[in-house]
Amino acid sequence: MLPLCRSAALFFLALVLAACSSPERPELVEGSLTATVTDGFDPALSATVSDSNAGATSTVTDLVDDTGPDLLTSADAYTARIVERRSHSPQAFTQGLEFHDGMLFESRGQRGESALTEIDPETGEVQRAVELDDSLFGEGLTVVENRAIVLTWEAGQALVFDVDTFAEVDSFRYEGEGWGLCYDDSVLWMSNGSSTLTQRDPNTFETFGEIEVVFEGTPVERLNELECIDGLVWANLWQSNVIVVIEPVTGEVVARIDATSLSVEIASITPDADVLNGIAYDPETGELLLTGKYWPTTFVVELVPCTNGCTVPQLPAAAGN
Repeated sequence: MLPLCRSAALFFLALVLAACSSPERPELVEGSLTATVTDGFDPALSATVSDSNAGATSTVTDLVDDTGPDLLTSADAYTARIVERRSHSPQAFTQGLEFHDGMLFESRGQRGESALTEIDPETGEVQRAVELDDSLFGEGLTVVENRAIVLTWEAGQALVFDVDTFAEVDSFRYEGEGWGLCYDDSVLWMSNGSSTLTQRDPNTFETFGEIEVVFEGTPVERLNELECIDGLVWANLWQSNVIVVIEPVTGEVVARIDATSLSVEIASITPDADVLNGIAYDPETGELLLTGKYWPTTFVVELVPCTNGCTVPQLPAAAGN
């Protein structure tokens, strides 16, 4: 009987060892965390971002909320491929762009031209508009429930409008310049043209934290218009064709997007057009829209990972406003 018991024991030991070596089990590597590979996920494209709080690394897909359509894969660099072209007012100096209940809300800049507008995203036609005081230079905006919050550049004032009536219902004061603003369903994120993003209370606008945005250890300056998408903060870089995607806990840039092809097309038809500025994501349809200041076109784009022969977008050198 002893040889039989020994054979049975060896058989069950083999089963245990086989289960422990299953290829679907996440593999722990010293100093990093590798996620389970799923269908459609190419490990050759995997990009990692260091997490100074956890002492580990995670892929871009680990950082993206899985409740909506996936805009990002595991790559850390992309190009914007044009899917559709839609009309956009060439008189709009676009500062902020955001979807709310299927409509586009846009804030416009320049003194004497600043305004908050509601736009049909399909036709580009302005449905409603309210002008800001001529002394104000409008900046970024975001929508929090039924309130549209519009920043101003140098006045240190955020204006609050009721999205149903477009009546101004409140205002906030802040120190320094206002550039971009987005809401992640919990806090507001605000940029001022530097490498810093500030966390603010959506009800009081009080500051309760800030992060420095970095790429490979170097601060990323000129953060401008912002869009909060699936737990990440997307930012236009002023006077650049590059959009960066930021992990808001660490401040690390986890992806870069090259939209040069859009700017080239616009320049060929509208020489007086200004820079790329304006990111809007519709969570209901999964559409990603990009536009710019005085651009006659809003582009529906998809993001193509830079893999074969694609030039990785370079971040611009720091420069003052």
